[in-house]
Amino acid sequence: MFFRYKEGLCAHTRNAQAGCNKCIAVCSAQAIRSEGDFIAVNPHLCAGCGACSTVCPSGALSYDYPSPAQLGERIKAAIGAHYVACATPPLLVFHAHAGNSWPPHAIGMAVQSVASVGMDLWFAALAYGAANVTLLCPADEGPQNRQMLREQVGIAQAILAGLGYGEAGVRLLEHGFVSSPAQAAVPVRASFNVAADKRNTLDMALAHLYQHAPCPQQVTGLPAGSLYGGLALDKAACTLCMSCVGACPAAALQDGANAPQLRFIEANCVQCGLCVNSCPEDALALVPRMSFGSAVKSAVVINETTPFCCIRCNKPFGTLKLVETMLAKLGQHSAFSAHPERLQMCGDCRVIEMLQSKQ
Repeated sequence: MFFRYKEGLCAHTRNAQAGCNKCIAVCSAQAIRSEGDFIAVNPHLCAGCGACSTVCPSGALSYDYPSPAQLGERIKAAIGAHYVACATPPLLVFHAHAGNSWPPHAIGMAVQSVASVGMDLWFAALAYGAANVTLLCPADEGPQNRQMLREQVGIAQAILAGLGYGEAGVRLLEHGFVSSPAQAAVPVRASFNVAADKRNTLDMALAHLYQHAPCPQQVTGLPAGSLYGGLALDKAACTLCMSCVGACPAAALQDGANAPQLRFIEANCVQCGLCVNSCPEDALALVPRMSFGSAVKSAVVINETTPFCCIRCNKPFGTLKLVETMLAKLGQHSAFSAHPERLQMCGDCRVIEMLQSKQ
């Protein structure tokens, strides 16, 4: 098979709420379908283009012909061999057809499909010392894959521009001949190996590029549909019901354990939108951006409040905002209209009070 699929990383659907649909949308062979909370790939329909693995934000789908680790090893070895022979930073060209001619200091990297080579490998190549990564799009490439590559290159260029490298570090060549752009390579070449996990490779490559960047920005805005970003929270609307925490497939959103808190780890967020679609109060919105620094890997409290205590036993069981919302929405319901105070009790006390009132 051309692919590997890890259900545990998939951000497709949770609790009947729609999340990431990118692989299904980009598959020109219609080999991918929704199946419950996850997706299913028909290997007999799969054409092996690998576009699904390139758009997958979590790495749940990965290309396996060759695997990212195998292709990464080839890239690292080729760039290393170039520097042994020549001090001029190389241009790395991914192509799918033989018979191409390259300019001086260019390294041709033949692949099954250019659409299968994603952002993790582009940034890894730049971290290894390539001055530029060029994707040579074949004339017979389908329109869906072309558009996907344009969007992915646009995201990569925005990240590189935010680091001060300039947008020329990654480019998509749909027409014309390969040329060497005036682009400087990273001053210190990275030594890490491409991992099987896409996000791990991206983390290592981007951390290296950020460390040696000419003029890095802490935060760079990215186009919609990016695989990195933060969240905008309307604290006035949020009741801390934790629906978003239960829906988040990447553990980017977490509760406060013993305190009514909502915590967010931006580095984990894959911008799938499950939290936004699961929020009953419409209190969340995606903010596509690239953030650097240690804070993005730490759990940041984005909302908190004092706990609401049961009016019968004084045990904390929710938040004041949540109880007020329940009273407003359920107070007139036939189950509670006669005794709305039961909504201010914990589950145990509510049952005890109901049984005692029947005696």
